[in-house]
Amino acid sequence: SVVIIPLSVTFGIVGIYALVVGPGIICGCFGTLIQISHPVSLTIDGIMLLLSPVLIAQKGKDFLTLERLFDRIKPDFRAKRRQWFNVSLVASVVLVMAVITGIIFAVK
Repeated sequence: SVVIIPLSVTFGIVGIYALVVGPGIICGCFGTLIQISHPVSLTIDGIMLLLSPVLIAQKGKDFLTLERLFDRIKPDFRAKRRQWFNVSLVASVVLVMAVITGIIFAVK
């Protein structure tokens, strides 16, 4: 969260410079796969800049975690649920990687 602040400021300055110098410049943030405009990029940078102090202030607290929900569930069921969550997470990541690889290498 601490690193997001200088990165967002830097990307914001570069985005504003690109808007002033040449309005036809396309942001290359995500390569050729996803092309976004500089106003959209500036909006993303602004949101990240505004939310990073919130994350810094919540360090060490149960903020945006599922731990409170898991604490209410019985311990044996909770362990099984975490195991299934991990399995489904790995399967999802592999599926997404396969789709991205197919898009990149133009598999038809």
